[in-house]
Amino acid sequence: MSKNASKDSRVDRWLQLESYLKLNIPHVIAWCNRVDEFNELRFKSRDDGTVLAIAKGYGSDGSPVVLFGSGYSYTLALVAIDSAIQGGEWRLDKPWSPNGQGK
Repeated sequence: MSKNASKDSRVDRWLQLESYLKLNIPHVIAWCNRVDEFNELRFKSRDDGTVLAIAKGYGSDGSPVVLFGSGYSYTLALVAIDSAIQGGEWRLDKPWSPNGQGK
């Protein structure tokens, strides 16, 4: 197999994955591609067997915003994040503090 065939198959896999994700989680993909709005997407395992997905970004005024989704796997948490983005469930991302008061 030539090196070009190997590179082509990686590119093909990337293009197939990109198309699949755009079809199945379009709001996440669109948001992740907006460099002025996207900051991070994080997954955390929880003791109850669920996965929490945390999306952090920037609102239209530049303020930090966050939203959450959860499910029994990272894929379900990702689908939940997609629904939350579609529903506009963003809220102001207040700094966390142990006493719950923020900064």
